[in-house]
Amino acid sequence: MIDIENKVREHGAKLIQVVPQASFPDRLVIAQQVNGMLKGKRGIKEINVVNPSWVLESIEKKRRQPLHKRYVAQFSPSSLM
Repeated sequence: MIDIENKVREHGAKLIQVVPQASFPDRLVIAQQVNGMLKGKRGIKEINVVNPSWVLESIEKKRRQPLHKRYVAQFSPSSLM
């Protein structure tokens, strides 16, 4: 995960170690799946949880990729509308 963290920073993103507030629509959680400690985090149900592959593909293609079900471990309610 360190490698992806470095790539994310190199491309201008800010990494935080807490679940972001849902009021920040551009915030994402990067994880393979929602389970264990992540599942119990307050506010996690309101945030999109994307797989690391989504991040890497977005970096490779030099633009943010659409949130497609193959990349998303969990969609936020607002993404489903």
